[in-house]
Amino acid sequence: MQTPNLIDSMPVGAGNKRLVNDTSVYYKGLIGMILCILPGALIGLVLIKVSLDQAQDALTTYQQAPQEYQRSSYELLLQGRRFARIGLTIFILEIIALVIFMGMN
Repeated sequence: MQTPNLIDSMPVGAGNKRLVNDTSVYYKGLIGMILCILPGALIGLVLIKVSLDQAQDALTTYQQAPQEYQRSSYELLLQGRRFARIGLTIFILEIIALVIFMGMN
């Protein structure tokens, strides 16, 4: 028996509106994730924080009237939030590795 996907259980958006900052959340999450892998981790962390805040606001708006918004906009927002969470996890793992490495010396 398959469990229903969260996106499939939401009402299909018949509206033509896009969620506010959906593209911004996507690109900030993506660039933040990449910068957390590279030496620019602090800049990436700032982008991730902004991306997660904007995603939370947009999701609150979407949950109030999902039928008004495009499904593709909602999916783009979720993907951007996913990128931001992955970047945050990478940043935390880098900090743990740094503490372990410094403790060995």
